[in-house]
Amino acid sequence: MTVSISAAVLCNAAIWLMIFWLVDRSVPTVILHYNIFFGPDGFGTWVDLLVLPVFGLVVIALNYGAASWLWQRDRFLTYVAASLALFVQTILITATALVIAVNRT
Repeated sequence: MTVSISAAVLCNAAIWLMIFWLVDRSVPTVILHYNIFFGPDGFGTWVDLLVLPVFGLVVIALNYGAASWLWQRDRFLTYVAASLALFVQTILITATALVIAVNRT
């Protein structure tokens, strides 16, 4: 359990670092959502990108709480909750990388 949660925390830290190092904060608006049919359709400031790592922290906290509560009841569900936290972080890190890539072009 601790390995999955620790890896999830490291992935979340990577998301924070990607946003602070790779996003151009001097631009007034950034693309937040891109649709392959219509192009960019969601805009905001670079601060709006922080929703991704904050959501990730909430998921980590909830899954860690659930895993801790389940530890004495069902060990398998503990590992499922911890693994889901890592899975969500990998989705968020991919989404962050794609949003940053769209804004660089």
